[in-house]
Amino acid sequence: MAEKQYMLATSKDEADGAFAIVSDEKSDWYSVYSDLFSFDEPKQFVDYATPISDELKTDILGISCFDSDFLYLNLIDAENNVDAWAGVGSAAGLGIRKQTNLSAWKNKVCDFEAFKESLKKEYVFAEEVLAEIEHCICLPQNNSAASYEYLSDYDLSKRATYLYFKLPEVAKTQDAPKLVQYMASGMPCFLEKPSIVSAINVGGASKGLSVYFVGPYVENEEITFSDVCFVKWKNNQAESVPFELKKVQLPDGQWAYFYHDPGYKIMPKMDDRIPIAKRMRKLSEHSIVVRFVPHGNPQKILDITVVIVPDKYPQGQTGWNVWHEFGSKKAYIQHHNNSWRKSPNYEHLLLREEDYD
Repeated sequence: MAEKQYMLATSKDEADGAFAIVSDEKSDWYSVYSDLFSFDEPKQFVDYATPISDELKTDILGISCFDSDFLYLNLIDAENNVDAWAGVGSAAGLGIRKQTNLSAWKNKVCDFEAFKESLKKEYVFAEEVLAEIEHCICLPQNNSAASYEYLSDYDLSKRATYLYFKLPEVAKTQDAPKLVQYMASGMPCFLEKPSIVSAINVGGASKGLSVYFVGPYVENEEITFSDVCFVKWKNNQAESVPFELKKVQLPDGQWAYFYHDPGYKIMPKMDDRIPIAKRMRKLSEHSIVVRFVPHGNPQKILDITVVIVPDKYPQGQTGWNVWHEFGSKKAYIQHHNNSWRKSPNYEHLLLREEDYD
């Protein structure tokens, strides 16, 4: 950890990452979980596990699962030059080319024949194999299936010993906020259905922002909005913070629905030193999410434009309109329809130019 600049932290609140260590009376394994682990590529695990195995003169077993489609097990015994690897399920599209080498497991599992047969089976969910091989690897299924974020789901969090780490603070900069679209939708809004527009800050921290709904539908209120709120995430829990839009006329004569929150805390760009896997998991807590339900004239639905503007640096604003990047509604509709025609049962998703102003 020192090589990556991490230092011990005294509490979870100041930590940038953590390790949880769990022992089990039914097993000789110590299970280690961390929100800093990222073993999407098998070489990442080998590079991580080999020096630990060499230092401790012990086996290191890694387990990584990809959306229940594919799971791999990798056992490293550096002293005896063992790199035992096994994959279960389909790795299509993952870029993983490492091949299962069953013979390397022969002296590393309790029941090699049962282990071998379990790996050859087909599973609906790749992680189901962990129940099959529990007695082979002498590791309880709960321990092998858990990850740091879900320790409590497997009744492991209360038995874990935690170590917290933090990165050294960097000097705070006075960079201006710069918002960019986050998880922008390529689908139009639908009347009477919730829609979401979100942004992420890639600049400095700031305070206060405004939200504008603009378009030719505002002046005569051909489209109105209800259930408008910010969605704020913390520890995988979402909180809705409702707000009311006011109809205003902007200096250029254009009409807009508007809301201003002078106290809204715009989080700074995430620290690039934090591993990308953890950054991706934490992005929701840094994002600015606006949820709303549109009502009114369906011919105006493609005109909905949402703009989020930081108070201290309006130039750092970002906005969303479903067709803007295509240059015209016609070009967007053509692109949308061409994309959906590649999918089964697509007819109800196609758009018609004559349905929109």
